[in-house]
Amino acid sequence: ELGNIKLANKFGDFLKNGKNIFLIEITTEIAENAAGLKAKYPSLKTVDLIQLSAALSYNSEAFITNDKKFKQVKDLKIIILYDYL
Repeated sequence: ELGNIKLANKFGDFLKNGKNIFLIEITTEIAENAAGLKAKYPSLKTVDLIQLSAALSYNSEAFITNDKKFKQVKDLKIIILYDYL
């Protein structure tokens, strides 16, 4: 369990201080758009749709994931990392 705490702390530091990483507030608009995306892509998890909605709200060029379920998304360029390894 101690290893998990160290990993969690390391990941937290990465999110707070990592290059090209910035955290945004999940606004009502992002949440509402995620709900609309849930209707369009019911097989995706709500937390994933919140991230997708946030990416769309910031006009992101692409969304990088290892979740192959995202291949169905047509609203944004989806990059499946495993496809490039």
